[in-house]
Amino acid sequence: MPDNIFPILSTESINDILWILSSEFNKATHNVYQRCFEKEQSSEGDRGVSKELMAEGWSEEWARSIYVQTFDFVNLTKKDFENQLAVARVEYQDAKEKMDYLLEHRTKLSGKAVWEQKITLDRITSKKSKLEKMEVDGKYPITFGGRELFNSQHSLEENGYQNKTQWELEWFVARHKRFLLSDLSSEGKLTKTLKIQSSDSDNSLELLLPSFLAPFNNARDWLTLPLETKIQTKVLGDNLDRVEFCYNMEQSNWQVQLRFK
Repeated sequence: MPDNIFPILSTESINDILWILSSEFNKATHNVYQRCFEKEQSSEGDRGVSKELMAEGWSEEWARSIYVQTFDFVNLTKKDFENQLAVARVEYQDAKEKMDYLLEHRTKLSGKAVWEQKITLDRITSKKSKLEKMEVDGKYPITFGGRELFNSQHSLEENGYQNKTQWELEWFVARHKRFLLSDLSSEGKLTKTLKIQSSDSDNSLELLLPSFLAPFNNARDWLTLPLETKIQTKVLGDNLDRVEFCYNMEQSNWQVQLRFK
């Protein structure tokens, strides 16, 4: 395991709180995307979104992190879209060249081949046109959780699911298994939302919960997350950029990943 990933020694209570936190974080991410990127209804940008999130109980650091994760999704989707468009343009050029060749060398016996190629060319042309319109509009649809997984619900048995409930569980995990704290201004072991305890007797993270989650943590604002391995705080300094929390399906536990500037 990379030395910047730290498994959390989760109890049932910790797991429940992390899943609720991740679910609410990702719901907020989806809402920010729909408002600011998909529908373009935000007039105040980052500042306006942060104010609304803070009014809901998120701290300033949490609100900024939600906005950053939204940008992460948008940028990844844009890269994927650009790859799709590049492939579509190559496919179109190949199909057109083949069509031109068939028309130029057309014989009585090649009518079927021309007809089949026309169908192929029309399909690729339609796909390319849709993608190019999206490029002009500057909108790249995101399927949080993955489009392939989303579409698999329509053919459950073919995709290895015994029932819809099994698919719904995997869909929930795919949409909510990751959240982050970003743009951290760290000084040694402390940020406004995260404390790192690393000693012979204590090896854990202290995570400041959004105010609406305190009732799930015995009315405490800070959630203690014991770690399997020790974080060497001397390497942190002011270089800590973000902390990512991700659920590992294979090991059935939450993990923390430190990312540096």
